[in-house]
Amino acid sequence: MLQHFIPAKKEEDKYIKIQEYLNLIEYFKSRDEKSYILLYILAITGARFSEVNNMKYEDFKFGTIHLTGTKTENVHRDMEANQKVIELIKKKLGKHPRRMDGCLFNLSHNGSKRFMNYAKKRTRMEHKKGVTTYALRHTHCSYLISQSIPIEYISKRLGEFVSQYYTRILRPSARRTERTAESKGTGYFFLKTLVTYWTRNIVKLL
Repeated sequence: MLQHFIPAKKEEDKYIKIQEYLNLIEYFKSRDEKSYILLYILAITGARFSEVNNMKYEDFKFGTIHLTGTKTENVHRDMEANQKVIELIKKKLGKHPRRMDGCLFNLSHNGSKRFMNYAKKRTRMEHKKGVTTYALRHTHCSYLISQSIPIEYISKRLGEFVSQYYTRILRPSARRTERTAESKGTGYFFLKTLVTYWTRNIVKLL
């Protein structure tokens, strides 16, 4: 009997170009649904889905977003974020009823996946079947690497030791990202500004 196997995703299929990344961010930012607010936070922080999904209202501090880790990894950390971005997120969340348990989201992964797929369609990325919400974390990390941000800082920011990714996956992705960024479009300027801000605050985190 013949058996059919689903081929594994190629590593390069899990990544998106910087401009695609920025297009997704802008689309998430334009929407007020909770799933898009969650995806927006994922994109600008590189956090894991469960970390953002379990956030509470008090996790927004001045200039930082507090993450409590996952069920398997208790990695509490504060991530820098522009205060205007935090205020925008809080304004969008204010349009929704406040949960009694204090949780911001508590959404299903499958539900957010549908919103992600729709966003890909709206940003002309529907052909990238392998790109999931985790691609936002990968791309966030690879961009920081391309800008020579220290691995120690990136590990601290993402709550994960990233050297294994750097040597096996993210180094070629970072090189592609850097070549794309050299066009110095609006996307490059936006992320370059963020990287400059993060770099100035490395000492506070390490």
